[in-house]
Amino acid sequence: MDILTIDDTLEGALLCLPASSMINQGKPVFLPDFDRHFRIYPGFAARIGRMGKNVARKFASRYFSEIAPAFSVRGIDRLSALREKGLPLAKALCFDGSLVIGAFRSPDGIEGFEISAMKTVYDAFRMEEAVVKASADRTMRIGDLVVWIPLSEGVPVEPGMDIRACWLGAENGEAARFRVK
Repeated sequence: MDILTIDDTLEGALLCLPASSMINQGKPVFLPDFDRHFRIYPGFAARIGRMGKNVARKFASRYFSEIAPAFSVRGIDRLSALREKGLPLAKALCFDGSLVIGAFRSPDGIEGFEISAMKTVYDAFRMEEAVVKASADRTMRIGDLVVWIPLSEGVPVEPGMDIRACWLGAENGEAARFRVK
């Protein structure tokens, strides 16, 4: 399984995360000791349901039928240091457990989700654009994830926090829950 992330907080960078970076909701997030300041950046993950490469924009919505909330966990001090030196950002973004995926559901009627009084708005056009960009240079396979992280300030996290996200839209309810350790 490939995890292809389009990150608007990093100027639309395309990142390929290792499978070990993903954890499912309900499992704790263990903050590594390489940094003291961590933030989570909320977004959306689309589970790819058909194989394709270089997908045209008008067909992008056919490649996924489920989305889930996604949370990118980042070491802020390390990320800043790597950016200043012009080094690859992977050491601050791609560690084990750095991407939490919530419960998948149909995108129909979803407006977004809320976490810590911060709303993350679902934009179907931007999600489809993420699928187009992720498929430009590689073949997406069934079961791959395309993650879109929209612009945000993120939410500071520290050990002991319980994070809960709730869906906004036609069907409200819990979208994700996890503990930070």
